[in-house]
Amino acid sequence: MRSIERSIDVLNLLVPPGRAMTLSQLSRELGAPKSTVLTIVRTLAGRGFLAYDAEPRTYRLGPALTRFGARAQAVDLRGLAKPHLEALAAETKETAFLAVVDGGEVFYTCKIDSPQPVQYLAQVGVRRPLHCTASGKIGLAYMSDADVRAYIARTRLRRYTANTITKPARLRAELAEIRRRGYAVNRGEFFPELFGIGAPVRDPAGVVIASANLGGPLFRLNRQTGAFARAVVASANAVSAEVRRVGGHVHISD
Repeated sequence: MRSIERSIDVLNLLVPPGRAMTLSQLSRELGAPKSTVLTIVRTLAGRGFLAYDAEPRTYRLGPALTRFGARAQAVDLRGLAKPHLEALAAETKETAFLAVVDGGEVFYTCKIDSPQPVQYLAQVGVRRPLHCTASGKIGLAYMSDADVRAYIARTRLRRYTANTITKPARLRAELAEIRRRGYAVNRGEFFPELFGIGAPVRDPAGVVIASANLGGPLFRLNRQTGAFARAVVASANAVSAEVRRVGGHVHISD
């Protein structure tokens, strides 16, 4: 416990902006032997919490603390997206959700249920393939060519329904169309009777970090694809604006 306390004391001594201290200075301030302090600072430096400058032989705060600080200040993307998903669900009367690509799959991280008795019932945290879901196709559409090739090779575009896209050339054509029009559609490609629409959520640099989506029964959504797509794109753009407002400092939880 004593070594933990002294480690915290070392970090606190170096908190002021631009502060750097030698081993002797740290030892004197802590009232501890140099050998003890040396063990502490070497451990902290090895983990990135301190940085050592050889020329003045001083220690300062390291990059690991910067990452921790950025994480602490970051806003949960779900909190930013939820009001806009609620508005989307209220406007369309269908299930609205936020989805994120992770490890070759897409998972749902926030969901607002449809008020209708027949609705899409996917749970938060559930994972789906990329090539046969609207949210997954948004992820694929903005991946590098190499990543798309790797996904195709790994999954072989497994068929789930009669509507699943299983030909690489057709999938690539669809991804190009998604980039052109700004949204993706799933017409019964994973579940036969499910219709989905997704649009990209971007960070301040324009990088796609998630998607806003709408899901519901094919017989309802297929009749008004254009109107639903415009609503989803507007929702995704609103979430992107929220991300820009906080300077892109967001984290994504499953």
